[in-house]
Amino acid sequence: MKTSTTISLLIIAVIIIGAGAYVMSHRGQDDEAINIHANPTSEPSSSPSGVLVQQAPSITPDVMAAENPVVEMTDAGIVPNAITVKSGTTITFKNTGTSPHWPASDPHPIHTDLPGFDSKHALAPGDFYRFTFVKVGTFGMHDHLHAAFHATITVQ
Repeated sequence: MKTSTTISLLIIAVIIIGAGAYVMSHRGQDDEAINIHANPTSEPSSSPSGVLVQQAPSITPDVMAAENPVVEMTDAGIVPNAITVKSGTTITFKNTGTSPHWPASDPHPIHTDLPGFDSKHALAPGDFYRFTFVKVGTFGMHDHLHAAFHATITVQ
């Protein structure tokens, strides 16, 4: 019985590793922007058999910070309120405030200056949204829930 469980776990690990390798090898090949929504927390859960299952940790903005810039959505505004990146850069928008925030392209409320740049929902405190900027230009953004909070993203 233990051998079949071990084999099953190994098969699952190989599938997960293979899927991750596939995703990483195809990252950035599309001309369209890539949107990823995630909840950075991962809690253990029990399977129907009562066995404790530890979920794989999700990628958090802290892990991504070394690789990609982070823009914080705070209760006082957007920090930094101006950023310049190269085309193809993924920016992580992290809610570091205590209330929900919603990053989106200007103008409020229609978000049409940079189609696709819209989290499409509020981010709870601690959540994040990632967007890959491929179109060159200067784009305004705002917090859809706090329209007075603005920032500018320049893509070179």
